[in-house]
Amino acid sequence: MSKDNRSLESFLNISYPESCGIGRIGTMFYQLGNKRKAQEIFEGMVEANPESADARTALGAVLVSMNRHQNALPHLLKAVELQPEKIASYVNLAEVYIRQGDLPKAVKSLSEAVKLDQTGTSSAANRARVLILEINKIIRLTS
Repeated sequence: MSKDNRSLESFLNISYPESCGIGRIGTMFYQLGNKRKAQEIFEGMVEANPESADARTALGAVLVSMNRHQNALPHLLKAVELQPEKIASYVNLAEVYIRQGDLPKAVKSLSEAVKLDQTGTSSAANRARVLILEINKIIRLTS
């Protein structure tokens, strides 16, 4: 989590490391397959600090994984607005567009993620590169 959780810390009267710990707990629940619990944690973080791009990106990712794309969309759009250099937000947003069948928007979002990865080391941007290749294959096959 980045420092955009300051109001979460104030709201809960906790330290920055403690607020990061809350995010790690949400991530742990997600990785263990308890998406509902992860959703609750990230919703709480967004409620406590609506300006947290990290919390919105995490919540959006969880919602996408639960096939709740329409619910994920506003969180991911807001995350991109709040922190336009956050690669994961663009990739998660593209996943929503792919599932909605809007491939041009998906490619645009994925391209933004790739553009932000100047070093070529971001796993999220590498995922974006693969998705762009796959979308291009689909487009060629259907043309």
